[in-house]
Amino acid sequence: MALFVALVLACTAARAQPAVDSAALPVLDTVALQLSDSTVLPLNDSTALLSDTAAVDTTLADDAITDPIFSTGEDSTVNILEEGNRRVLIYGNAKVTYQDMEITGDFMDFDMENKIVFVRGTYDTTTHETKGKPVFKQGEGSYEMDSMYFNFNSKKAKIYTVITQQSDGYLHGESIKRMPDNIIYVKDGKYTTCDAEHPHFYLALTKAKVIPDDKVVVGPSYFVLEDVVVPLGIPFGLFPQSSSRASGVIIPSYGEEARRGFFFRDGGYYLAPSEYFDVALTGSIFTLGSYEFAARSSYLWKYHFSGGFNFNYAYNVVGEKGDADYNPIKTYSIQWTHTQDPKMSPNKTFSASVNFSSSKYNDLNGQSLQQALTSTTSSSISYSQVWPGTPFSLSVAATHSQNNRDTTITLGLPSLNFNMAAITPFKRKERVGAMRWYEQIRIPLSMSLQNSISAKEYEYSDMEFLFKQRMRNGMKYNTSLSLPIPILGFVNITPSVSYNGRVYFSHIDQQWVDTLGVKRDTSYGLSHEFDFATSVSASTRLYGMAQFGAKSYIQAIRHVASPSVSLSWRPDFSTNFWGYYDCVQVDSTGKMERYSRHAGSMNGTAGAGRSASMSFSLGNTLEMKVRDDNDTTGVGSKKIKLLEGLNFSSSYNFLADSMQLAPISFSGRTTLFGTLGINFSGMLNPYAYTTVTNDKGTKTYYNIARWNYKQNGSLVRLTNFNFSFGYSFNRDEKVTNTLPQPIPRELDPMGIYDGLQVRYTDFSLPWSFNVSYSFGYNKTFDVPSIMQTLNFNGNFSLTAKWKFTFSSGYDLAMRKIAPTNVGLTRDLHCWTMNFSWIPIGSWKSWNFSIAVNSAMLQDLKYDRQISRFDQMPIE
Repeated sequence: MALFVALVLACTAARAQPAVDSAALPVLDTVALQLSDSTVLPLNDSTALLSDTAAVDTTLADDAITDPIFSTGEDSTVNILEEGNRRVLIYGNAKVTYQDMEITGDFMDFDMENKIVFVRGTYDTTTHETKGKPVFKQGEGSYEMDSMYFNFNSKKAKIYTVITQQSDGYLHGESIKRMPDNIIYVKDGKYTTCDAEHPHFYLALTKAKVIPDDKVVVGPSYFVLEDVVVPLGIPFGLFPQSSSRASGVIIPSYGEEARRGFFFRDGGYYLAPSEYFDVALTGSIFTLGSYEFAARSSYLWKYHFSGGFNFNYAYNVVGEKGDADYNPIKTYSIQWTHTQDPKMSPNKTFSASVNFSSSKYNDLNGQSLQQALTSTTSSSISYSQVWPGTPFSLSVAATHSQNNRDTTITLGLPSLNFNMAAITPFKRKERVGAMRWYEQIRIPLSMSLQNSISAKEYEYSDMEFLFKQRMRNGMKYNTSLSLPIPILGFVNITPSVSYNGRVYFSHIDQQWVDTLGVKRDTSYGLSHEFDFATSVSASTRLYGMAQFGAKSYIQAIRHVASPSVSLSWRPDFSTNFWGYYDCVQVDSTGKMERYSRHAGSMNGTAGAGRSASMSFSLGNTLEMKVRDDNDTTGVGSKKIKLLEGLNFSSSYNFLADSMQLAPISFSGRTTLFGTLGINFSGMLNPYAYTTVTNDKGTKTYYNIARWNYKQNGSLVRLTNFNFSFGYSFNRDEKVTNTLPQPIPRELDPMGIYDGLQVRYTDFSLPWSFNVSYSFGYNKTFDVPSIMQTLNFNGNFSLTAKWKFTFSSGYDLAMRKIAPTNVGLTRDLHCWTMNFSWIPIGSWKSWNFSIAVNSAMLQDLKYDRQISRFDQMPIE
């Protein structure tokens, strides 16, 4: 109220200006909101409308509105306070706020008698455009229109030519009534998900009712595409507009497969019973007898946990009953993910990632090439806990791994690990003076319990067989005592003693039976083994530097070598003293052999034979420091890694009767040009081998205790080598080309070429190409095997709307093309066209679709495909 009185007083101060004939100004119709002819509103220069209001009574009526607050127009404000015609005209970026409502526009006419405001834009005769179109805002709703009336008493509005967003859709209306409860009535409207001012497609509505945050109900409507009426109509329609989840029907997709017939796929019902979880029940049916069922659910408890569950069951049928090719196959898939919010319990975590399915599920029901080619799957469910202020931690896990090719399933049920981080028990709580040597003694501890079942898929139907024949379990614990001792400040020597204990729930007894040979019996009961070993290790780092001067492009090269040596000793635990091994007769001659009573245990056994060995390794890195040409100071430099790692390792067993030196392994990696990653590894054997041929011509190969250089002339022989690299080419930036600077006037005094100054429009050509190569060489003896594969994928865009993708590869050793996928996508603004094609192989298929981008109208699409299922027989 105070601001409105201030506006009136400000206008009365201009008494020297001539009065304006109020009869020339339009009088608003105060009856129900009917549109007046807006052409009678003044479009002249608003400076001519400034009036002398000295003779106008500025006393406000008792029923004057006090809530609306008007802003002063950027151009001018005119007040008319005559009896029966009290109005305020605001020109230039006018605005009124009323409670939670805001109205803006270039021109505003407020009738103070009837509390009605009229708002419109202003037509600019120079640009032939309307500026300052009215915008109505209330809460989160926003409407842009050509003009509108609003009654502050009834809270009703009459709106002309409006576009408003309703959830994912846009509502266009030529004539709209807005009621006090925010319900909108539309006549001759359009509903679309296209955000263009002139939509590319829409549903033409004869009438509609919009209930905010609920739904849009439409009467008889028809479909229009690119201004062409499509002979598709509906007598009525309903579009949900709720911002929260709501239950509803899921419309199925339809099509045809040569193998399973016509189908309706993924139709069902969506349930949203709570804000914490939802459920979607869908199914697919095929005319030749196959069907599928799926149940999906996601859940979320904010600041606690979130996850999702997915169950699929499929019954695939080929042929008809009685035919030789009739083959029904039942498959299933279970997926579960669970993630705990770290804020729920920082010291306890629970997570799950389950992907369990029958071996043929992906082959028969996978919707993508990647899913169909997946040969292995794995799962894990884990719980972990740490005790703050202590070195103790606990983890429990259940695991699953599956090979879909040979149908082997391995379950870990469960595994338990208890760990104690290394402690220093002899360290003084309040140290006085220097640290004593024994205070650095470190003792860690770990314990684990393992249970495992590994069997073929069909064997899991016999639970008794699984637990008696396939179940493996065991418990182990280990600890060590180590004392790091620095020498000369750069060499670290660490002596240590390790202890390993194993608890078994069964053991093997063997005996010779004349008629049967060696008979093995499994006896159940607790038994225990332990072993120990001592070692001492030394490690250091050596630095070498070659400097070439600050003026040289290569300023320095640095080499870092990291050698380490470890000596270890272990006694022979197969002697009778320890009692871990027994002897058994193995043939009729009475030959005896020693065997471990716990051979094949998942936690291993105490080793047979004494061991005194030395392990050694050498790591290398190589860096170069060069001048940085991009540095403007001229003294800048940058580092380049020539070798990120080049490592060698081997061991030497002093107590072995022959071939004491183990094969030498090496590996390395580097990166060239910033993006070319190179990795390599291999194995070198210092010993030669020999060949023995039997009477049947079969060759048998043996490593022999003879240095390779003595027999073959080379120091070592390469038995294994792997090499791989990957490189990415890409260009994502936009290229905008223009001619250089305008032609100087002294060269073109008449300006002849001014109109020929060509400008090229933006031409974007983003693209990427990724290529990887892997090489494998294996020659344990004289027959080498080579593996070579080349894989590549990429995408490029000829224009901003077209994108082409591809992925393929080639097996150079097998001379066979890898699965190839080609895709083409066209952005049609509010629609997207996709074409994908697998041209070769057993997965040959193609799919073409044009669909609306918005999920609101996701079923408004056209699909055409030849499924990969039509190319693939069921085994």
